Amino acid sequence: MLLTKGISRSKHAGVIAAFRQHFIKPGLIEAEYSDLYGTVMEFRTAADYEMVFDADRAIAEKSLASARRFVERVAKYLWDTEGIR
Repeated sequence: MLLTKGISRSKHAGVIAAFRQHFIKPGLIEAEYSDLYGTVMEFRTAADYEMVFDADRAIAEKSLASARRFVERVAKYLWDTEGIR
């Protein structure tokens, strides 16, 4: 999505900030998708960098469902605005 606007970021924090600035704030994508993205990224960061991380099946399943919803919404946006399938 960012590339459709000529935007590139090298860090995860920059990607989510740009996503929020260019898609959530102007109302192109609903705010709930920002929350989904943020929550899943928090779990990913914890799993990657915490010394102790208890993997939890329920959290993994919820995160996967959230990621699927996010991807479906992004795909719809790209199809509707850019004709990208």
